[in-house]
Amino acid sequence: MLETFHPYMTLARTLQITMVLLLIGQEAFGQHTIAGKVIDEKSREPLAFVNIIFNHDELTGTTTDINGRFSFRSGVALTSLTCSYVGYEKFSLKLDSSRLDKPITISLRESSYALNEVVVRAGENPANRIIRKVIENKDINNPERVSSFQYTSYNKVIYDFDLSDTQPADSSLTDIESLFRGGHLFVMESVTDRKFIYPDNNEEIITGVNVSGFKESSFAPLATDIQPFSFYKDIIPILDISYLNPISNGSLSKYDFTLEDTLYLGVDTTFIISFKPQAGKNFEGLTGVLYINTSTYAIQNVIAKPATSGFVEVSLQQQYQYVEGKQWFPEQLKFELILRQNPSMTVGVRASGVSIIDHVRLNPVLYKKDFALEAIRMDDMANDRDSIFWSEHRPIPLSEKEAITYEVLDSLGEKYKFDNILKYMEKVSMNKIPIGFIDLDISKVLLYNKYEGVRLGLGVYTNDKLIKNFAVGGFFGYGFKDKGWKYGGEAIVTINKEKELLLTVRHQNTLSETGKTLLGYFNPRQFDFRPLIASQMDHIQQSGVSLGFRALRYARFNVSFNNTRIDPQYTYAFTQADGDVISSYTNTDITVNFRYAYKEKLIRSMGQRISMGTKYPVLSLTPDTSITQCLMDCFLPAMEVIYATGLSW
Repeated sequence: MLETFHPYMTLARTLQITMVLLLIGQEAFGQHTIAGKVIDEKSREPLAFVNIIFNHDELTGTTTDINGRFSFRSGVALTSLTCSYVGYEKFSLKLDSSRLDKPITISLRESSYALNEVVVRAGENPANRIIRKVIENKDINNPERVSSFQYTSYNKVIYDFDLSDTQPADSSLTDIESLFRGGHLFVMESVTDRKFIYPDNNEEIITGVNVSGFKESSFAPLATDIQPFSFYKDIIPILDISYLNPISNGSLSKYDFTLEDTLYLGVDTTFIISFKPQAGKNFEGLTGVLYINTSTYAIQNVIAKPATSGFVEVSLQQQYQYVEGKQWFPEQLKFELILRQNPSMTVGVRASGVSIIDHVRLNPVLYKKDFALEAIRMDDMANDRDSIFWSEHRPIPLSEKEAITYEVLDSLGEKYKFDNILKYMEKVSMNKIPIGFIDLDISKVLLYNKYEGVRLGLGVYTNDKLIKNFAVGGFFGYGFKDKGWKYGGEAIVTINKEKELLLTVRHQNTLSETGKTLLGYFNPRQFDFRPLIASQMDHIQQSGVSLGFRALRYARFNVSFNNTRIDPQYTYAFTQADGDVISSYTNTDITVNFRYAYKEKLIRSMGQRISMGTKYPVLSLTPDTSITQCLMDCFLPAMEVIYATGLSW
């Protein structure tokens, strides 16, 4: 019997065949995948930027990322794997495609021999020719030379104990490890949105923060600025030490470069070049490895550390991506810091951090007026992000050890009230000790100078727990050498916290050093030794009102009106024309304090604005105008002219 085919049945059969062919195509061209991690055999630490080739084909391969991870997909069966890495022995492994369904871990062993030094005549070192091209292309490859950009970054910092390789751990460390139940000492995560306009308009907003043991973490902005964003500036700052960049102008006369390997991945060619300071050169230098991509002779990866080890060991790793087919841009940044005072120490502290940069936009339309005053600040909701937010922003889920850290420290933080301790430390950083609705001013507790000797006293102010944006308080103290009491009081109204607009009314009966300058009014030094040697004093009784505010973005003003009775505490006499002698006097003055710090970097952290300084000069002015003197100098000569000429009002 003949079978009759309906048109719809024919269409269905065609679709079935098409789907089968597509599935077969996917199996034929994408079924061979491999993923894993490369680590150091001894330390078990991940190795970044390891070159991996498959099937002995230099054009078929990949490199590990900054965390030592790799993944590769191939249309042909993967039968072998070869790893090569500067300073390590080459490693080869036969692969069985049927056993690659789970990630593999590869351990590399450090080379047990040193390479013979390669001697080349001047001008013939191929590494120098490559570095010269890198220097020539610095400006076009430097991401901070782009007119503007935006990105989101996920950041994680982990603190741990660093055990000595030679000294056994003592029982106290064992007890601590037991307390943390195998977790880390500390973990902090943050998500940051950054925008930038060339040359130096910068704003970072921490949109989410998660700190083990804390529900509120106001110190987070201080922990986001540990390592440089890119490796293109002539000077690389690491922990307040300035290191000469191996790709800075003139570096060829300071550094030795060696071409270690050449990688061919797809259409890209990458040169691996090691660098170290030349012998006999006296400068702060780095040592490490540069991966240079020949497309624009840009840095693709970099590993660097100080050439001379010190109290703190530091290493940096950076990985770049080619964004929008036109700009190399940081993709992953990693640092490691080890604090170990001397080799005999049993345990030190290790801090490691990583930043993963995503959602990069080049040359978006941005306006300078939309940038906040602080370069780094926290979003109001940063401490309240839920698990959904973190699952969306974590590139890699938390490890078991990291999850244990949060569990253990969060319980300890709740038990021992870590957040209350942090708030207490915030106040201490401002010379205050909070007790309920009042703050004790510890800067007034103990003072010393040559005139008073030791002065004991106390300062007390109300805080926001009593009345928000309003404080009233004062101080008193007794000098044991001059046997005199000093006291004062004031009321402060915060009109606008963002503009630092403050209105203050005060009265004080105290001492002031003769000729004391007010140039450091806005930024008094934490450790100022000048008052210790002060010996010539004026006793002042002063009442005044002042208004302080920020304007013009980088300028601060304080305008005060004061009436002051001055009694010199030393031999002083002013003889007037009529023979009267004046030994004390009263001044009425208007004083303007002005400070301008162009491009000053400010961070909102620990409940206050913290200045990170500026590379430009800071201008401070304090023109002090005495109203009494102004009347004498300005109005009296005018009245004499009127009297002499017979003019009338």
